[in-house]
Amino acid sequence: MTRVAHRSAEEKVADDLARHGLRATRQRIAALRLLRRLKSHPTSAELHARLRSSRENLSQKTVYEILDALVQAGLAIRVTAGGEP
Repeated sequence: MTRVAHRSAEEKVADDLARHGLRATRQRIAALRLLRRLKSHPTSAELHARLRSSRENLSQKTVYEILDALVQAGLAIRVTAGGEP
């Protein structure tokens, strides 16, 4: 009988980050998991508020840096609408 290894969502996200050359920090894991769960395209301020409400202690600057890293790595895309954040 073979055992099937069940990996947590955090482990899967951590593996994705590592495959794209990024360190799997707690904040990056939380941000990428949240982005993947959302059906909308949140602004950085909305993402920051949601992460803070889930007890992630991070600054708005850190959210910008995380988003930039995810975009550079190809794990997220930047969506802009004329004149909006």
